[in-house]
Amino acid sequence: MIIFSIDVGRTMGFVMMRDSDLLFYEEIKFESLQKLYEVADKWITLTPPDLILIPYPTRIYNVIVMQSKLSAIIEMVAEKHNVPVILMNDKHCKKTILNNGKAQKKDIYDYYYQKYSENKLQCEIKSEHVLDAIMFAETYLADIA
Repeated sequence: MIIFSIDVGRTMGFVMMRDSDLLFYEEIKFESLQKLYEVADKWITLTPPDLILIPYPTRIYNVIVMQSKLSAIIEMVAEKHNVPVILMNDKHCKKTILNNGKAQKKDIYDYYYQKYSENKLQCEIKSEHVLDAIMFAETYLADIA
């Protein structure tokens, strides 16, 4: 199963995984809704995923509004390619992977650094947004197992 997982926000983590194997990743700075559409469309065209994971918008009003706009663009691209989109709850992901629904960014980084210390590529990931996207995919896989 190919999973396209995206941590949406002003800075986004894009991750493409085949089951639990990381294929490629990128941290992307938000420029415009049109640019997001183009980048997401390119990723989906190059490696068609079986599904797309995005976080359920939470937090404060301004963040929810921004995440909702970005999520809507991702859903438009997904619809164009007939790819289902699944919303992930951030606290559920933290609880599933880290056994702590209130884990902080450093906890997520430390977990993945330790987990991937044997894998140089994944161990070099410094982006908290990419790590969040990986966590969404791993949670989805754990949930369906």
